[in-house]
Amino acid sequence: MASPVAVRFIWMRPARCAAGTNGAPSPPPPTRGLSRRRAPEHGSLLRLTGLPPDATFCGAGLPMTDSTPSPEPSPKLTRTEPSRPGYAAMRTINLLRRTFARLLQVDDERKLEIYKTVFRNAEIADLNYWLEILFAIGIATLGLIMNSPAIVIGAMLLSPLMGPIIASGLAVALGDFYLGIRALLNVVLSSFGSILLAALITWMLPFRSPTNEILSRVQPTLLDLAVAVMSGMIGAIVVCRGGQGGGVTAIPGVAVAVALMPPLGVVGFGVGIGWEWPIIRGGGLLYLTNLVAIIFSSFLVFFSVRMDTASVRRRINEWLETTEKDERLFEAIQHTPLRGLLGRVGTLPRRIAALLIFLVLVAVPLGRTLNQLREEANIRRIVLDELNRTLRGEYPETEIVHQEIEIHPSHVRVGITALFSQRFAEDSRVRLRERISSRIGRPVQLSLYEVATRDELHALASATGSRVAAPVESFDVFRERLWERLQPALATAWPVEHAPLAGYAVELSSEAGEIVLQLTYLAEQELGPLGEQAVARSLRERLGSDRITLRLERIAPTWDIALPSRSRTLAPAARQPLNALSEILQRFPRLRCVVLAASDAADGRDGSPPGAELVHRYLVEQGKIAAERIELRPGSLPADRVRVQLVLPPPQ
Repeated sequence: MASPVAVRFIWMRPARCAAGTNGAPSPPPPTRGLSRRRAPEHGSLLRLTGLPPDATFCGAGLPMTDSTPSPEPSPKLTRTEPSRPGYAAMRTINLLRRTFARLLQVDDERKLEIYKTVFRNAEIADLNYWLEILFAIGIATLGLIMNSPAIVIGAMLLSPLMGPIIASGLAVALGDFYLGIRALLNVVLSSFGSILLAALITWMLPFRSPTNEILSRVQPTLLDLAVAVMSGMIGAIVVCRGGQGGGVTAIPGVAVAVALMPPLGVVGFGVGIGWEWPIIRGGGLLYLTNLVAIIFSSFLVFFSVRMDTASVRRRINEWLETTEKDERLFEAIQHTPLRGLLGRVGTLPRRIAALLIFLVLVAVPLGRTLNQLREEANIRRIVLDELNRTLRGEYPETEIVHQEIEIHPSHVRVGITALFSQRFAEDSRVRLRERISSRIGRPVQLSLYEVATRDELHALASATGSRVAAPVESFDVFRERLWERLQPALATAWPVEHAPLAGYAVELSSEAGEIVLQLTYLAEQELGPLGEQAVARSLRERLGSDRITLRLERIAPTWDIALPSRSRTLAPAARQPLNALSEILQRFPRLRCVVLAASDAADGRDGSPPGAELVHRYLVEQGKIAAERIELRPGSLPADRVRVQLVLPPPQ
């Protein structure tokens, strides 16, 4: 009877065995006398008996040990490398992962601490976390509306959402269903809660005009995706190294770079002003870009430091069983069909494929936006190139004062204001327009405005001598031009829907060099210091001057007037508010008034209530207000009360 031989054994298919000593394939090993037992830390021990002296055995090239002395020669083993496809690549990847983890000084003990840190930062029932969300979205929304980059950066520094998002990346790397559902639920609740709070803040404020801080976040590109990927990587690396105190939220540089809260504020702003879908789509796409990119990049980091090894997974499971067994979410999952998913979920290739699909879904619209911006930049470059070429060749002494390029899907509008050395010929204008149109492939509307030079003005003054020159334009024309300049700025900066403008006045100060703009509006409440500052800042930006001072005057749109029951005359107490109304109507001819009174006694003029007739007669006779500016209507009011409402006619 041959002595048994104990060898370390790694199972391989018979087809992978090497050839015997005689060059022919070795026959399958005999099954008789074969037993297997487990050896700790050394794999499996396979005991073979009854092998012939010239038998060969296919293994994994591991050293052999004899369990018992035997006078017979040991079986000959031939070392062969597995030839599975991709085996060499997997060995290289594992070597790189071990090297990366060693360089970051991330051992198995540290990996368990990393999991604990990330797990705690995805806690749902954490009051500190929700307070950070509340203040961060509030600060971000106000900073966006006030167009203040410093305030927006302050909201970025809080960055409470980084914790659950990085936890999602770790969950994908581990295939940890419990951590994934915990982090995903946190992210969803935080996102929708932030959007609702931002919409509420926007709805409560009296102005609705989007600022530059808002508009800069509605056209994300692939560059934003690249920034988010790099930010997520450095965030996960800081977590692996311990960060500042070991917290995910203590990463100010990453927080500012990725900016999670401002996009949610932009989405809430779009909802709050009345579901403005272009703003909602742009802000939402930017937020989804940051979200998917951070999850993907943090997954790459956690996978690279070998967080998914069996020993780390075993320690994590032991920690979860001791700490989370009484947690509500854990207990809820235990009583559902999902309890079987509390271990590892899905294979690694499938998890990577899911992340790549999400990346592609957000990358497609980002690429389109980047191409659009690139095309617009190319159009601007072509316009300026053709303009400079024409001016240098035909009008070398021309100086451009102002240029404006508006790019539309169907055409491009170009406006140039310049000091020309000589009159710009019409044929030169046509040639310039045709060259620009041929290069950009779109119709071009070209407008050139010539500004008189100082020499021309001196020559004109010398020619006129002491004679008084006729004014170039009348004051009425100047006023109309001023209104044409103010109207677009006011339309975007002023909250017209909630505080209609009754009138405006402009004061020019020659000494201080300031422009005082006084606006009179209809509203039940004052605009407030915050709203006044925001409107003034927006007007200064749109009018291109820092010397604009804003003065606001509010007029109450609703006036209640008490009348004695069944009285045919107005009491002195009722005449005082009517006198004030008459002055307002005289100051602002655009205003109209609607008189409402009880409709139970319609014995006035044209069947109107007697109280309304008294007010109408007083405004026409005493206030000198045209009758066509006053409208009488019956209303649900007491018999001893009349209500006057000031309204503006609809725009023509």
